[in-house]
Amino acid sequence: MAETKKLIIVAAGAFAREVLWVAREARDDDWEVLGFLDDDPALTGTKICDLPVLGSIDSWADYPDAHFVIAIGPPRPKKAVHDRMVAAGQPKFATLVHRSAQMSEFVTIGEGSVICAGCVLTTQIEVRKHVILNLICSVGHDTILGDFCTFAPQCAGSSLTVEAGADIGMFTTLLPGVTLGSGSQIGMGSVVTKSIPANELWLGSPAKLRRELPEFPR
Repeated sequence: MAETKKLIIVAAGAFAREVLWVAREARDDDWEVLGFLDDDPALTGTKICDLPVLGSIDSWADYPDAHFVIAIGPPRPKKAVHDRMVAAGQPKFATLVHRSAQMSEFVTIGEGSVICAGCVLTTQIEVRKHVILNLICSVGHDTILGDFCTFAPQCAGSSLTVEAGADIGMFTTLLPGVTLGSGSQIGMGSVVTKSIPANELWLGSPAKLRRELPEFPR
């Protein structure tokens, strides 16, 4: 039986509740979830689901034996919280994979990443650090998912290069061979037929440029 590890979820919004479910039904590790951290002082001492909000995000250092997972979907604020924690010390980040996710032995997953229920990852796939694959995403062969990128529910694609901080909206289809530049954003329901430059918002079927975005921080 796997050793029980302590886990604290960083943020206390809607996705944090989703992450709690993933942690309690994780495939490889046994997690004891202690609670949540959030910067809204009104939440401290309250309960989310059946667990307490323990304090602000900066109080993570009060829990040296715990692992942490950042439950923030949008890549820019997710990275900002990560960088703030790392600047203050050496937090241990958990990797969470829901037991219903399916993947081959030729998939690697970096620290801090969350693979939600119903996801399928086939072969020769590299999931880097602090990636979110939300419900029922399908990722095919020969794909790299860069640090801090987020896939909303029911996205699909294969032979992809997704650079750091890309944000892919729900029900997006990515054609084989496309690259999504760092900090790019794809709107809900889009069909991406060609590579997308960094720090641009694309939307539609086929997806087209809508506007430029602030540069994704290094």
